[in-house]
Amino acid sequence: MKFTPLKIVSFLTLFTLSLASAHEATWAGFESQFTPSNLLAAVDAAETEGSKTTKENNSPTCKLRVSLIDANTAKTLPGLIRVSTENGVIPIEGLVNRGLGLDEDHASAQWYALLKPTVLSLPQESVTIEAISGIDSELSDQTIDLSDKTEAKITLKIKRLHLIDDKDYYTGNTHLHLKRVTRKQADEYLQVVPEADRVDLVFVSYLLRTSEDKTYITNEYRRKDLRELSTPATIFGFGEEYRNNFDAFDMGYGHVMFLDIRKLIQPVSIGSGIMDHGPDFPNLKQGIDQAHQQDATVIWCHNSLGHEDIPNWVTGNIHAQNIFDGGTRGTYNDTFYRYLNSGLRVPFSTGTDWFIYDFSRVYAQFNTPLTEDNWLNALKAGRTFITNGPLLQFNLGEQSPGDILNLPEAGTRMVTAKAQGRHNFGSIELIVNGEVVHTVPSKKVHEHYEAEMNYKLPLNKPSWVALRIPETEETNELGGKLFAHTSPIYVNLAGKSTFSVKAAQSLITEMYQSMDAITEQAEFNNDRQQRKVLDYYRQAILQLGKKVAAHSASSENN
Repeated sequence: MKFTPLKIVSFLTLFTLSLASAHEATWAGFESQFTPSNLLAAVDAAETEGSKTTKENNSPTCKLRVSLIDANTAKTLPGLIRVSTENGVIPIEGLVNRGLGLDEDHASAQWYALLKPTVLSLPQESVTIEAISGIDSELSDQTIDLSDKTEAKITLKIKRLHLIDDKDYYTGNTHLHLKRVTRKQADEYLQVVPEADRVDLVFVSYLLRTSEDKTYITNEYRRKDLRELSTPATIFGFGEEYRNNFDAFDMGYGHVMFLDIRKLIQPVSIGSGIMDHGPDFPNLKQGIDQAHQQDATVIWCHNSLGHEDIPNWVTGNIHAQNIFDGGTRGTYNDTFYRYLNSGLRVPFSTGTDWFIYDFSRVYAQFNTPLTEDNWLNALKAGRTFITNGPLLQFNLGEQSPGDILNLPEAGTRMVTAKAQGRHNFGSIELIVNGEVVHTVPSKKVHEHYEAEMNYKLPLNKPSWVALRIPETEETNELGGKLFAHTSPIYVNLAGKSTFSVKAAQSLITEMYQSMDAITEQAEFNNDRQQRKVLDYYRQAILQLGKKVAAHSASSENN
């Protein structure tokens, strides 16, 4: 059987962006479309031909040399290109397709990675080429008539957005796995796609699911392999996803990332829901404790999915929160804002889970050389913002995200904020203790959008303050709905920090509900195992309950 480019892409359609779920749940709707022979044929064909698109027709072609350069400096830029004729988008021979591993109808399948000037074989007709470089650029496009031409060249000048260029920000993806592609494809994908997207640091993580994990190609990588795979454009770090499900796709205790670990923490996956054997024991805390012993960074995955996020946040075991890394369950208001209103410090982070399906990334700010340690330290300090499009700049007086502002008495501080993006993000919103207190609409500037805020903010109570864009239906080139949110700046007033009794009580209520769910759904070998798991929730409830009682008593006395 002969495999055309479209057939190869179709056979590699093993991922769906149903953002209401995460991990293998996103694959469930596709599994029935592929017989074992089709899957095997896809991998065999890919091994032979690589992940680059090949072209199969006898129409006359033109050798077109395509270059992407910075409009200001004339330096070569890596980026993505999309080529179309009057009949629509066409495949490109010799370039890595941005949509490898994704549904063939996914928007990213229209784009190809171009790292340097390259000669492309294109039809002898009028073609339009669109180009972008990362998320911090405008889109550039040109139409060129190749009729009756055998050779030609074109240079697309890309205007970059320089909002944060002098702010020492470095981009990262904290959560990535690849599945059902060959090692050759995986190596090429990792070395090409992050550079084309202009991502500085990517963590590739190990995870297990019985039988299915035989196809998890990124499980072959270890720290040494990833360091050898790193390039001047992108550093690759090693991680592990430690997790429990009560059944195949029910999150159970939940999922956490261990980044920059020295060795795998066992068991990688807990319970029969994932591994087809064993109890739902131990809970995640045991693995998290081992990760801390390795000085690893611990990040909660998948928004609010799972039962053990709250007790681990309350007891100080989590360093950062991944938001929109393979799913959108839970809103800012009903999850992360409750943590912050309960007095917790919550650095925001993100990743893409299976393949790099979106432009999702976390920007971490620091003025030391780019290393895994320096980047993770900035992440843990909350000097971050997350986005899949708009760039954010945000200050409260002289404070930046992650900082603490100590005020002896009530006063005001000037908020200076700005956003830039290729697509219309609608507005920027100033958030104080979870509430929108000021909004500025976006406006078009040249071929991008901007919003700028200068606002004198009254500070008459302990607060956390952050900047975000609102929920929107606007999407980026890869089809992802736009999001952007900074980590908070924390404001202490007269020695007191933010604490909402209502928010804390809601977390306590949810922990009691989790205990009920564990009692009803989790499987244990004996009562001792169940008691040990539930005791951790009791510990967290007691710890947070003492804060509620102390705050209530203080309020009554005042």
